[in-house]
Amino acid sequence: MLHVAPMAAVTDRHFRMLIRCVSPLPTLWSEMTWDTVAIETVDAEALMGFSAAERPVVLQLGGSQPERLARAAALAVSRGYQHINLNCGCPAGTNEWRACYGARLMLDPRLVATPSRWARRRRPSVKCRLGVDGRDSYDGLVEFVRLVSGEGGVRVFIVHARVALLTLNAAANRTVPPLDHERVLRLAAAFPHLTFIINGGVTSLEQAAALIARGVRGAMIGRQSVTEPYLFARSAVLSGGGGAARSRREALDLYLTYASEAQAANWGGGHPVTLARALLAPISGLFHATESGSRWRRAVRAAMQERGRLRDCPIADSGGRAARRPPCGGTAALAARRTVARRGRK
Repeated sequence: MLHVAPMAAVTDRHFRMLIRCVSPLPTLWSEMTWDTVAIETVDAEALMGFSAAERPVVLQLGGSQPERLARAAALAVSRGYQHINLNCGCPAGTNEWRACYGARLMLDPRLVATPSRWARRRRPSVKCRLGVDGRDSYDGLVEFVRLVSGEGGVRVFIVHARVALLTLNAAANRTVPPLDHERVLRLAAAFPHLTFIINGGVTSLEQAAALIARGVRGAMIGRQSVTEPYLFARSAVLSGGGGAARSRREALDLYLTYASEAQAANWGGGHPVTLARALLAPISGLFHATESGSRWRRAVRAAMQERGRLRDCPIADSGGRAARRPPCGGTAALAARRTVARRGRK
């Protein structure tokens, strides 16, 4: 099973929908949503909205107060999320009310078990690291899983195969601590009744398939999905499902249909220019590793700078109408698409 990792300022509903237009198979994840923000928001649709076509989709929550997490989880379920995840893997900041979240929670597994136990019927999962700072032994990791699964009823663990170092920022924590996939595989073998999904350093479907073959139930791909969203097109073939993958053009057509609907409904809210840019941003990597990839990226970036057109024009017109007149706003991307099509690239 493939998962697209939760990434701040990346995995909004527009990016998730692009991945879904490429393939129906990967499980999609939201950006982390703070429990307090989820409870207090006046616009839950803008914060937690998703399209039915995105399913399966997981909402990740950040926080540490059991009551707040329980209320936020209940709100998410009421909005249609079937899976709720507790973030126990991100390096915690220093803000007073945000200091105890993410990887810091691994220091108190019973605290993690409390909201997980409440959300048991909501199929909770925990995303964690191998350890945090000096507490990173394999035995400590086993104890964390034992307590959270036993007392909290959690059956699914997504394990980032690195230790979290709280003195480093989020970007450094993705590269500085060394990868240790073997420890995650060992953990999966020690708890065969639980589901383990491996995260960290997975950049291709072949690598994901190799790790799954060695004992984990799934693999999560992060930053590579931003650089190369089309990599999921072959996921059906690798999973044994067979069938022809959608071409890049087919995925783009599906996404632009969604983008027109999202723009008309103002999904995500905000200024029209901000929304138009948010809708264009995910497609910049769609033709990665093709002859036209750099040209495509330049065209999309240029379209994102045309403020007047982004404000006043539709994000996309039908293919026939776009062919009869100059691009308008987001339809600059359609012009780039036609260039790609003429070159016969898929």
